[in-house]
Amino acid sequence: IGLLPPMFRLVARNSSGQSAIGVVAQGGLVVGRNPRGENSLGVGWDEYLSREHFQVRVEGTQARVKRLSSGKNPLKRQGAVADSFLIGPG
Repeated sequence: IGLLPPMFRLVARNSSGQSAIGVVAQGGLVVGRNPRGENSLGVGWDEYLSREHFQVRVEGTQARVKRLSSGKNPLKRQGAVADSFLIGPG
């Protein structure tokens, strides 16, 4: 029996109660207003996001968030602008 690769669940919510849930597995997850492909999470209500804005990939026991070249607005982590950063569970 081998170990399963880490997997993360990404939850997007807005103030009106809408939500979307995606699974970040080995192939990664593309997030945006209307992303294409099987491994994607559509957050159509968020006008700040581009059609395909950022990707989340498993990196060890964490997940890397990286803005795609099609992501026009910046990403922020703890108030600071960053094109790529690591996040953990929670």
